[in-house]
Amino acid sequence: GTATITGLTPETPYEVNVTGMCAAGAESESDTVPFTTTIPCPAPTTLAATDITTNSVVLSWNETGLATAWKVAYKTVDAEEYTEVDVTTKPYTLTGLSAGTAYTVKVKADCGTEDGTSGWSNTVTFTTVCLPITEFPYTENFDSYTSGNNVLPICWNYINTTTNSSYKYYPKIYN
Repeated sequence: GTATITGLTPETPYEVNVTGMCAAGAESESDTVPFTTTIPCPAPTTLAATDITTNSVVLSWNETGLATAWKVAYKTVDAEEYTEVDVTTKPYTLTGLSAGTAYTVKVKADCGTEDGTSGWSNTVTFTTVCLPITEFPYTENFDSYTSGNNVLPICWNYINTTTNSSYKYYPKIYN
């Protein structure tokens, strides 16, 4: 036969002892069966951002449950509020992004009305590809960047990334 046990805590190990009842009140040998409960709607894992362009990114993740719908949330790294998008395909191409901009993104599973939604996945930060400079003359004064921290403005790259510490991160920003 079958039995349903309710009121269990998600992600908790349990043991159930099964004993058969025979005629005239005799019991059969008992059998203990271990099991661990699962989360009704587990969060997706290993979110990744690939194929980054000037205005889009391909997002992929591992679905650890049975969800076939998700919510993708994204924002610029400086923004406080996320924008959420309902998604029914994975991988998913997020479009409408601004060039040369850093974004943070996360995803959660939508398991339907009975199981609700999961918690959020890991967050991923990426920067969209920069557009070429088209307005000349072009000026960058680097005033907001500090000497010695080896951080250049978005869309600027070091031309020397050798492992030799005497030449790594050139050109450098000086005060």
